[in-house]
Amino acid sequence: MKIFRTTALALVTAAVATTAYAYDGTVAEIDVKTELSDFANSNALEYWPDLEKDLSIALANRLKLEDVPNGDRLVVTISDINLNGNPTLPQTGEFNQLEGAVVLYDYGDETRDADDNGSTTIIAERSFPLRLSAVAGDVIAPADTIVIPPSKDDFYTALVNGFADATVDNLD
Repeated sequence: MKIFRTTALALVTAAVATTAYAYDGTVAEIDVKTELSDFANSNALEYWPDLEKDLSIALANRLKLEDVPNGDRLVVTISDINLNGNPTLPQTGEFNQLEGAVVLYDYGDETRDADDNGSTTIIAERSFPLRLSAVAGDVIAPADTIVIPPSKDDFYTALVNGFADATVDNLD
């Protein structure tokens, strides 16, 4: 008897233009935050308190991160974590959708606008919404195989890594 563990597959479902090349700029700062206030019943952070840290690490692993004075700043705001559209997660903490916004700020001098008072504003170089859904992949296993469905941790990992991959893929 064989045991086969299926994994979660993260699919990008947002209408975001895909670039033909990866972002090659230098990021000096990555700021990931969760703003779930639009969903009063959201309990996702009770189950996944390290989401901001985990997504920051996933992004840092995919980007050129250097402490430079005029490096870009990447801000990711997670605005919705839900299970099939419901922001109140079950007691198991399972979720299959992750949604947010990504903004890349260019801190170079060419993107600073001075107002009438002489202060400057940093202009967003690129911004886009991003929504991912995870679904269990359909697997055809041999007859003598036990199929173990993906765990909630598999979905979490797929969504965090999928969000980081889609973020980097859509930076230009």
